[in-house]
Amino acid sequence: MEAEQFTMESVIAGRYTIEHRIGRGGEGVVYAAHDTARHATVAIKVAHDRDKGLAKRFERERSVLERLCHPCVPRLRDAGTMPDGRPFIVVDYIFGIRLDHLQQVRPLSLDEALVCALTVARTLDAIHAIGVLHRDIKPRNILVPVRDGDLVLTQTTLLDYCMTRDVTHAEEGRTSSGTWSGTPLYMAPEQLVGRAQTAATDVFGLGATLHELVFGHAPMAHVVQHTFTYQIFGEPREVILVPERLTEDVVLPSDPAIPRSLTELLESVLRKDMTKRCQSVELVATALLDILRDVGSSWAEPNATDVRIALGPTAQEWLTNRECERAKAWGR
Repeated sequence: MEAEQFTMESVIAGRYTIEHRIGRGGEGVVYAAHDTARHATVAIKVAHDRDKGLAKRFERERSVLERLCHPCVPRLRDAGTMPDGRPFIVVDYIFGIRLDHLQQVRPLSLDEALVCALTVARTLDAIHAIGVLHRDIKPRNILVPVRDGDLVLTQTTLLDYCMTRDVTHAEEGRTSSGTWSGTPLYMAPEQLVGRAQTAATDVFGLGATLHELVFGHAPMAHVVQHTFTYQIFGEPREVILVPERLTEDVVLPSDPAIPRSLTELLESVLRKDMTKRCQSVELVATALLDILRDVGSSWAEPNATDVRIALGPTAQEWLTNRECERAKAWGR
């Protein structure tokens, strides 16, 4: 049975009853399921196939999640292998909206974006503390939970740990299949060329995501799209990497509504030379908190743990339509 062919009431590992499909990514398909042993809803990701490289990524994700205990990281509940050899991972189900979708239906204000980025920075700090790099920070991998009709920014959750890397082991920047580990639109230059990566690599990814929240697009997006075109058509490696993406620092859009302190932070985290880039997400978190104070936000308290904002009618309608489409697709 192929991952995309699961139907409602299909049972995985004898205890997880499929309810509907949440999404599909490069590694596999994610489903919402009922855990009959715990009587709880979980998210279960099943690999597309039995490829050894893919199995290694799932094992890497399992290992990282097993070591992490953080409120903004999905809690690992189970992991195993399907009868046909495909690996799967089970985590707690979190009801919410991915950041890329949220920006379409309920764009964040400046201080809301800062709180969201601050939460992700603190989560990354915890991940780095166990010697792990995430390497795939992007809006699609960030989920804002919905509780009682509100978006809970201080519970913003970082998803997808298949691309993680233990910094105590030497690994190439590319996977065994020759594809990049990460998403080029948000990748640091050192990732694009397969060079050594550090915490500063995740700093760049966080900065690229914050850039998109503030300005509506990722930095140098047109250059990365050009890069993708050459990669698809199999050009040599040196042709894939266009000069602007690797040799020029990001030029920020001019916007008088953006505080100078935020502009300076974005310039610092998006430097193409990783040795000149901000080296620590802890420093990024401190700077974001200072910027929140600069803009007079009521959320600038260092220990604020329950920052909520109204979902809004457009986002609420989007969520309702999403659930209706899932119910229709899965015969409920």
